[in-house]
Amino acid sequence: MPIINEIKMMPADIAAKIAAGEVIENPSSVIKELVENSIDAGSKQIVVEIVDGGTKSIRVSDDGIGIPRDQVGLAFQRFATSKINDWERFDRIETLGFRGEALPSIAAVAHIEMMTRVREESSGVKFVIKNGVVENKKAVGLAIGTSILVKDLFANVPARRKFLKGVSTEASRALGVVNNYALAYPSIKFRLTSNFKQVLATNGSGNCREVVATLLGLNIAESMMEIESAIDKNSLPDVVGNITGLLGAADVYRKTRKHMYIFVNGRWINNRTLVYSIQQAYKGFLPDGCFPIIVINVSVPIDEIDVNVHPSKKEVRFLEEKDVSSAVQKTIRQVLVNRNPIPKINMFNNKEKHFPGFPLIRKSSSSFDKRFVSSSNDYQVKNQELFDAYVDEGGSPGSIRNLLPILRPIGQLNLTYVISEGPDGLYLIDQHAAHERILYEKVLNGNSQEMKVSQTLIEPLIIELNVEQNRIVELFKQRFSDFGFDFEPFGPNKYVLRSIPKMLLDKANEKGLIELINDIDEGVEISEFEGKFAATIACHFSIRAGKSLVDKEISSLIEDLEQCNNPNMCPHGRPTMLKLGLNRIESHFGRT
Repeated sequence: MPIINEIKMMPADIAAKIAAGEVIENPSSVIKELVENSIDAGSKQIVVEIVDGGTKSIRVSDDGIGIPRDQVGLAFQRFATSKINDWERFDRIETLGFRGEALPSIAAVAHIEMMTRVREESSGVKFVIKNGVVENKKAVGLAIGTSILVKDLFANVPARRKFLKGVSTEASRALGVVNNYALAYPSIKFRLTSNFKQVLATNGSGNCREVVATLLGLNIAESMMEIESAIDKNSLPDVVGNITGLLGAADVYRKTRKHMYIFVNGRWINNRTLVYSIQQAYKGFLPDGCFPIIVINVSVPIDEIDVNVHPSKKEVRFLEEKDVSSAVQKTIRQVLVNRNPIPKINMFNNKEKHFPGFPLIRKSSSSFDKRFVSSSNDYQVKNQELFDAYVDEGGSPGSIRNLLPILRPIGQLNLTYVISEGPDGLYLIDQHAAHERILYEKVLNGNSQEMKVSQTLIEPLIIELNVEQNRIVELFKQRFSDFGFDFEPFGPNKYVLRSIPKMLLDKANEKGLIELINDIDEGVEISEFEGKFAATIACHFSIRAGKSLVDKEISSLIEDLEQCNNPNMCPHGRPTMLKLGLNRIESHFGRT
């Protein structure tokens, strides 16, 4: 490596490109900055048009106040802004950004055409800017507002361009940005087109529930609970002005956090503390590993928050973070308890099966998943653990396939557990967890004839998807096809499913498929997709607890489990079986 000891000023064009990288990462970053500018300009209607996911072109048009003709060029200069006049103002930012400070960053890495007009001027002006330099300027006829066209993003920075994702992924990210601001500002009409096809349109009525219905579906929108009407504002701490939005009911949840829409002063943010507070508020209402659907906007006095922590303003810092997060948690909990009471725990729950007058099977404090038996008066039989999660005696999960014996089916317990006999004792198999493991390995390995064959449906299944679900199908369309699903567009927000993997043929229904789509996270990397997709398919299409199985089905389940590489755990890490060793049975009855 050469030794360089001469310090020089960096060329202005290189400095501009480096600075742009702090704000502009991909097409969705451009859309975020331009949409925020449009909102700050008082727009009532914002139209976003993208081609090839925004990699080829992005146009954001609004009907806001516009930029005066003599200030357009200044807007593309670094550090130019209409929002800060002094240092005191820097700590009291009421807008989403500094009008204009994103424009030089975008202009440094793309070609821009900007048209704008203010009410006081009879005509508008058009600027053409390439690589940060104004190449053309002329008067044009134009309605009041601003339209910015961004072309060939990162064309002059190939090192950045090669790190962009595929067209479908970038289009999905763009839709995510517009979705978020449509929820934060329901009084603004938003429209998004991708490759000249409309994919999103809101009516600007000001009703957040109507936006949710557009994005997530009418059923979800109708089930959500309003926050503002259910809380006492006087109970909020001084550091919180108000908390508004909609909460998903306990029976509506997802396996990912992607439907937790969190805003602070109308700003879409990521904040781990608030996310954790929301999850804690829902604790006891949702199954473990599940997340709520929520749209929440927290109003905080502007001098109690720092919005300049992150270059692209994705994060914020609270002066009194503990008080804010506590207020959010208490507010959500209050709404849930009052509107959605905690369900009564059935005496036959999945943690403790308690039959009055009969033994109680409960978890011990051991680090292993072991169980002991005690009588109803808590008398412990010889203080001996009776049931063990089935594991390799040497503790090696990898060698379990070689140790799992041939099992003889006996029957079914509580329509949930399969009872089987092995040479060394009794085995209780969770039918759902076991079938999950079987399907997971078949899907992931693709080595079964059922998985290789895509079966054409006699009657094609037509499913209606909301905007979010449509985004997932389009994003992973090829992956769905690789797994045997044949989706085709069938009118606005509808798809027709013409074929499905043969092994899932008897599960081809709209509910199961929509649940499958809901649990696919658009943030997952393609390299991780197969494992995630296999686990999701296994979860939604496996045998459920409560299903009565005939002898043939029980035998088939056991035989398939014996062939699995890791039969003792489901894809989510839960045990598939418990073993009651013969020696322990004999000890229990005093035969040893």
